[in-house]
Amino acid sequence: MNRLQSQVQLHLSAVRQNTEKLLTKENSKESQQPPGYLKLTPPQTHFQENLKNSSSHPSNFNQNPVEKTRFAKQSHFNDNDFRNSYPNKRERRAGLSASSPLSLDFPHRLFTPEHYEERYEYPLVIWLHSQDSSEYELDGVMPHLSLRNYVAIAPRAINASKRSERKFCWSELTSSAASAEALVMQSIAHAISDLSVSPSRVFLAGYGTGGTLAQWIGLRNSESIAGVVSINGPFPQHYHSASQRHHSASQRRVACKLPVMFIHGGDSILCDADQTCNALKSAHREGLSFNFVQFPCGDELNTAMTAIANQFIMKIVNA
Repeated sequence: MNRLQSQVQLHLSAVRQNTEKLLTKENSKESQQPPGYLKLTPPQTHFQENLKNSSSHPSNFNQNPVEKTRFAKQSHFNDNDFRNSYPNKRERRAGLSASSPLSLDFPHRLFTPEHYEERYEYPLVIWLHSQDSSEYELDGVMPHLSLRNYVAIAPRAINASKRSERKFCWSELTSSAASAEALVMQSIAHAISDLSVSPSRVFLAGYGTGGTLAQWIGLRNSESIAGVVSINGPFPQHYHSASQRHHSASQRRVACKLPVMFIHGGDSILCDADQTCNALKSAHREGLSFNFVQFPCGDELNTAMTAIANQFIMKIVNA
């Protein structure tokens, strides 16, 4: 084992210890809400979708009580472990079939919190779904991230999946990443214009390739983004050349201050050990503000990950 591998192993060990501390802290506050949380009655989810040019089936991703805080196993699930189930009665009452009030010209999913207050400027979360999935992934994420604290939008990827007509993919080409960037920036602009959203509290988050895109878009637009959460998403390989070409020295300094939570599973295939090491080296070389958290799991999105993500976002919101 060479010197670099030894340093990486030491860093990963420190990451695991940090994860354990964060989880212990989160569990100790289970019955308390930190400052900044909205004090509301027991939440009811409000999902809205844009039905224009939409061919996706309105499937949801819900959780039943299971051990190890993982999503409940259903008879059908995709490669990234997002489970499918039909809407429950509470969600049907909440307006899952309602049209989105946003005048976006592309399919998307909108989440509004329980007891939405127009006088309160909510943090905005833009969720970028995983490969061979869709904007409906948001339905499974938000109940575990928070039902009360955020407005959230999930744009649909522009490429149809070869596996299913109801699934979609992000391309890793720079030109396609730029198209995804345009969807994200349009979503942000319309949310700020049409909803009660704070322009200074915009967060990007994603899973797998969606997490990689969240990093790339966030670092390129760090003046407009408050933070990024990437789950099992490798560091964007084309960030280095793009940052050198398009970023001024002042823009790169702002990008270096952008908080990024890099969450990954120790046994992940989407973001394996080599890719994690590359992210560590890249963040160090670029001087980026990356937080690395490793979980003892593979390519599933579990509730411990979303709890850490929520803690990370709310710390920035309350700063």
